[in-house]
Amino acid sequence: MIAIVALIWGVIVYKFFVKPKETDDDELHFPMKAITKNTDTTQYFEIAANYRDPFLKNIYKPIIKKDTIKVIKKELPKPEIKKTIYWPIIQYKGLIASKSAKLGVAIINNKQHLVTKGDLIDKIAIVNLYPDSIKLKQENEIKTFYKK
Repeated sequence: MIAIVALIWGVIVYKFFVKPKETDDDELHFPMKAITKNTDTTQYFEIAANYRDPFLKNIYKPIIKKDTIKVIKKELPKPEIKKTIYWPIIQYKGLIASKSAKLGVAIINNKQHLVTKGDLIDKIAIVNLYPDSIKLKQENEIKTFYKK
């Protein structure tokens, strides 16, 4: 069995490596001719874009050009210039509960004040007092300051 396998491998090695190369005379030769493409045919196509737009959710409407163009001038409303309200330095220190009314301790412009609901200090109105915050109003702007 070993002899048969060695014989087969020997034939394979002889055919590929030892056997002299044959010349290419027995191969068939065909004359080469340049192949040209017919480039005269031009294809034209048109895309029909009349499908529903997935973002605008409406159907395509073709634009029809008119001979006359109407010019509509709209006056843009002037933007309102919002007055900037500058708030002073405000710190809320807490709530003092008494039998008659709620009293709060607030520091406004580095001055300590005992305040109640409805008081007016330096053009700042006290809207409401809470245990953890105070609600103040200055020129139609309401802000809430929390206890520190």
